[in-house]
Amino acid sequence: MTTIGVDIGTGSVRICLSKPDAFKTAFKPIKTNRDDIYSNYVTQSSREIYECILTLLQELVNEPVTSISFTATCSMVVMERVSIGSKMHLKPCAVNFKGDDNQQDIILWMDNRSIEQTSYLNENLNKKDLYKVGGKFIPEMGLPKLRWLQDNIKSKDIVCFELYDWFSYLFLVGGYNEEGLVPYVVDPIEPMQEYTTVSEAMDGSIKGWTIEFLKQIGIDSRISIGRSEFNLNTSGLLPVGVPLGYIHKNVYGMGEKIVVANGCIDCYAGWLSTIEPEFSVENHLSMIAGTSTCFILSTPSSKYSTIPGIWGPFSQLLSLPLDLFEFGQPATGKLFEQLFSNYELVISSLNAENVFAFLENETAALETTKGTSITKLIKSYFWYIDQYGNRSPYNDFAMSEMIIDGCNSSDNLASITNGITLMGLVIRYNLILEFLCFQTRQILEIIHSSNGPLVNSITVNGSQGNNKRFMRLLATITGKKVKILKLSTNVKYNVVKGSSIISSIGHKLLTGCKNYQNALNSCIQADADYDTIYPDHHIADIGPLLDKKYNVFLDMAIAQQNYRRKINSM
Repeated sequence: MTTIGVDIGTGSVRICLSKPDAFKTAFKPIKTNRDDIYSNYVTQSSREIYECILTLLQELVNEPVTSISFTATCSMVVMERVSIGSKMHLKPCAVNFKGDDNQQDIILWMDNRSIEQTSYLNENLNKKDLYKVGGKFIPEMGLPKLRWLQDNIKSKDIVCFELYDWFSYLFLVGGYNEEGLVPYVVDPIEPMQEYTTVSEAMDGSIKGWTIEFLKQIGIDSRISIGRSEFNLNTSGLLPVGVPLGYIHKNVYGMGEKIVVANGCIDCYAGWLSTIEPEFSVENHLSMIAGTSTCFILSTPSSKYSTIPGIWGPFSQLLSLPLDLFEFGQPATGKLFEQLFSNYELVISSLNAENVFAFLENETAALETTKGTSITKLIKSYFWYIDQYGNRSPYNDFAMSEMIIDGCNSSDNLASITNGITLMGLVIRYNLILEFLCFQTRQILEIIHSSNGPLVNSITVNGSQGNNKRFMRLLATITGKKVKILKLSTNVKYNVVKGSSIISSIGHKLLTGCKNYQNALNSCIQADADYDTIYPDHHIADIGPLLDKKYNVFLDMAIAQQNYRRKINSM
């Protein structure tokens, strides 16, 4: 059995060819387009991503495969429904700022154009709907973006898809034709039922809400939600792995039938790659750390209710008595990208192949020169870095960054606000690590104080799991052991490995396994090997210092909220 997992990230497409005894991986970068003036408009091209996937398949696959699954960021594909002759088609709908580039048809998850629509939802929805998204919607979520389309694109019939679901749909119906059009399935083989009255989307996204609910928030019949399960008679969100049909011969094939298994948002695939057969769902926390960081916390079904600032509980992902909570930080890897961009002149002069490795060496050299830890050296520097707003625990995209430059009270260290220097880069790099760990601790403390599950460990995957200094600091600041799944390749491929697990579930379900739990167990790696990092309790003087800096971190968050309230009350 050889299966394919495809993961569409913010900056690249990754593919995993998985066999029972081995797997191969490959990736290609994709473009993210941010408007030069209106930077909250962030878009991508589904056609470009489609071509990228086909290229990767041609490069990596040279043997028969049984199934494929797609996972992706929580982004939204926007298509226009058009009639050509007697047939209905979908064509890309421009969602860039000027609305003049039909290739830019994806509103990326980090796009924050829907600020007004977010306020509308928070003011008009009942508390029950809001509790499931941590108390209020944020512009990152799909539902505010859907309302933005309602308000701003009035002359077109629109069909919106979850990004992962769009590629399942594409591969089922035959992909794009030469004119860039996609067949629109008007009459499914077995008509899909409307979602039940209790149906809801996960994570504030678009797929799963009832038509009645969409009407309630002002979405009219011009806008509909696309669904890849048009071959099935279903009245709710399908669990991952459920077979949707076979890849259309016009898209890809080596002569055999390849089943398309129902996918999901990428963070949940990352979570799947960290669980074990017959896994205990109690207190299992996964940290999927890439461009952003998503935490997935699994608990027994119906044991815990909503938690302030946390999304969930959701029960739709797997056909098991299981609830999932999600929370996270909207820009973590992105903070490093922005830092390196700001210090481009310094970095370009270093001739360093790996900037992270270079900064680790520079940090170690500074500690040796000064004869003390970096934590002590930068104790007077404070940087609260919600540059892209706050997802958890505040669900507040008005949150921003605050900085206290500690150069005047440090031991001959550089300023981080005046000038661009190598030492300033090293200091800021380490302050980002502190901030991310402080924010993780804050969220865990909120879960515990709300009578939520007691978390004892954090299982990490995603590209940030390669940063050993970060992982050690995370264990020390949170007081939790940190587990990093060992793979034969870089941990940045953990998420796409989860996608291949979903693909394998689809094959098992299609070939005779009737029990979902058994199918899942047979597709998960048994006796997975982990690197485990324990909290460092032997450095007695650093623990109290980090506790004090953590309290300053909390003060800075509260202070900026108070400042905004004072100004906005005028």
